[in-house]
Amino acid sequence: MSLADELLADLEENDDGELEAIVENKTSTDHEFAVPFPVVPNEEEIKNVSIRELAKLRHSDRLQRVMTSIEQNVGNDRKKIEVTGLMESDPEYQLIVEANNI
Repeated sequence: MSLADELLADLEENDDGELEAIVENKTSTDHEFAVPFPVVPNEEEIKNVSIRELAKLRHSDRLQRVMTSIEQNVGNDRKKIEVTGLMESDPEYQLIVEANNI
């Protein structure tokens, strides 16, 4: 008998029908269906909503600050000598991480 067969036999011995009882109890009880994600609104509901209300990130202070910092750093060609110490303490690295978090 292989190790896999022994493990399977152990699982079958310890089963005692517990899993089936749990599954039956869960399926027999009536639960209201809860939507895990927000429901997409109908076209009629969003017809009168402006794009600024839907795209809140576009005009946020955080995005504007990050974009300004990126524009300032675009032309900076850094040399290896300028990058010393931990990478996490580098301002350019922190800017990249913050931009990715948005």
